Amino acid sequence: MVFVGIAEAMRMTLGQSLSRELTEDRYRARAKSLHTMTFGLMPVTALPIGRSIDDWGAQPTLIFVAGAVLLAGTAFLVGAHRLRHDS
Repeated sequence: MVFVGIAEAMRMTLGQSLSRELTEDRYRARAKSLHTMTFGLMPVTALPIGRSIDDWGAQPTLIFVAGAVLLAGTAFLVGAHRLRHDS
Protein backbone atom coordinates (compact mmCIF):
# COMPACT_ATOMS: atom_id res chain seq x y z
CA MET A 1 0.00 0.00 0.00
CA VAL A 2 2.91 2.35 0.62
CA PHE A 3 4.05 1.92 -2.98
CA VAL A 4 0.51 2.45 -4.28
CA GLY A 5 0.28 5.67 -2.24
CA ILE A 6 3.62 6.90 -3.55
CA ALA A 7 2.65 6.05 -7.13
CA GLU A 8 -0.69 7.85 -6.75
CA ALA A 9 1.01 10.95 -5.35
CA MET A 10 3.42 10.91 -8.30
CA ARG A 11 0.57 10.50 -10.78
CA MET A 12 -1.38 13.39 -9.26
CA THR A 13 1.69 15.62 -9.27
CA LEU A 14 2.43 14.77 -12.87
CA GLY A 15 -1.16 15.40 -13.89
CA GLN A 16 -1.23 18.79 -12.18
CA SER A 17 2.11 19.77 -13.65
CA LEU A 18 1.13 18.77 -17.17
CA SER A 19 -2.25 20.48 -16.98
CA ARG A 20 -0.60 23.71 -15.85
CA GLU A 21 2.17 23.45 -18.42
CA LEU A 22 -0.05 22.61 -21.38
CA THR A 23 -2.87 25.05 -20.60
CA GLU A 24 -2.83 28.39 -22.35
CA ASP A 25 -2.19 31.34 -20.04
CA ARG A 26 -5.69 32.76 -20.49
CA TYR A 27 -7.27 29.44 -19.35
CA ARG A 28 -4.87 28.61 -16.53
CA ALA A 29 -7.12 29.97 -13.75
CA ARG A 30 -10.07 27.98 -15.08
CA ALA A 31 -8.03 24.78 -15.15
CA LYS A 32 -6.83 25.39 -11.60
CA SER A 33 -10.36 26.09 -10.38
CA LEU A 34 -11.59 22.80 -11.85
CA HIS A 35 -8.78 20.97 -10.09
CA THR A 36 -9.58 22.69 -6.80
CA MET A 37 -13.30 21.99 -7.22
CA THR A 38 -12.55 18.29 -7.67
CA PHE A 39 -10.98 18.09 -4.23
CA GLY A 40 -13.57 20.41 -2.70
CA LEU A 41 -16.49 18.27 -3.87
CA MET A 42 -14.98 14.95 -2.86
CA PRO A 43 -16.15 15.15 0.80
CA VAL A 44 -19.67 16.07 -0.37
CA THR A 45 -20.00 12.70 -2.08
CA ALA A 46 -18.26 10.67 0.63
CA LEU A 47 -21.09 10.96 3.15
CA PRO A 48 -23.95 9.73 0.94
CA ILE A 49 -21.79 6.96 -0.52
CA GLY A 50 -20.79 5.82 2.97
CA ARG A 51 -24.41 5.90 4.09
CA SER A 52 -25.59 3.89 1.09
CA ILE A 53 -22.85 1.33 1.70
CA ASP A 54 -24.18 0.91 5.25
CA ASP A 55 -27.78 0.61 3.99
CA TRP A 56 -27.41 -1.48 0.80
CA GLY A 57 -23.86 -2.85 0.85
CA ALA A 58 -20.68 -2.05 -1.00
CA GLN A 59 -21.29 -3.90 -4.27
CA PRO A 60 -24.68 -2.33 -5.19
CA THR A 61 -23.44 1.11 -4.18
CA LEU A 62 -20.27 0.85 -6.24
CA ILE A 63 -22.21 -0.46 -9.23
CA PHE A 64 -24.55 2.53 -8.98
CA VAL A 65 -21.67 5.00 -8.57
CA ALA A 66 -19.79 3.45 -11.51
CA GLY A 67 -22.91 3.75 -13.67
CA ALA A 68 -23.40 7.37 -12.63
CA VAL A 69 -19.77 8.18 -13.43
CA LEU A 70 -20.01 6.49 -16.83
CA LEU A 71 -23.24 8.32 -17.60
CA ALA A 72 -21.80 11.69 -16.55
CA GLY A 73 -18.57 11.04 -18.46
CA THR A 74 -20.52 10.19 -21.59
CA ALA A 75 -22.65 13.32 -21.22
CA PHE A 76 -19.55 15.48 -20.79
CA LEU A 77 -17.86 13.81 -23.75
CA VAL A 78 -20.87 14.46 -25.99
CA GLY A 79 -21.18 18.02 -24.67
CA ALA A 80 -17.50 18.74 -25.24
CA HIS A 81 -17.75 17.32 -28.76
CA ARG A 82 -20.66 19.68 -29.49
CA LEU A 83 -18.78 22.66 -28.02
CA ARG A 84 -15.71 21.95 -30.13
CA HIS A 85 -17.62 21.57 -33.37
CA ASP A 86 -20.26 24.31 -32.96
CA SER A 87 -17.78 27.17 -32.92
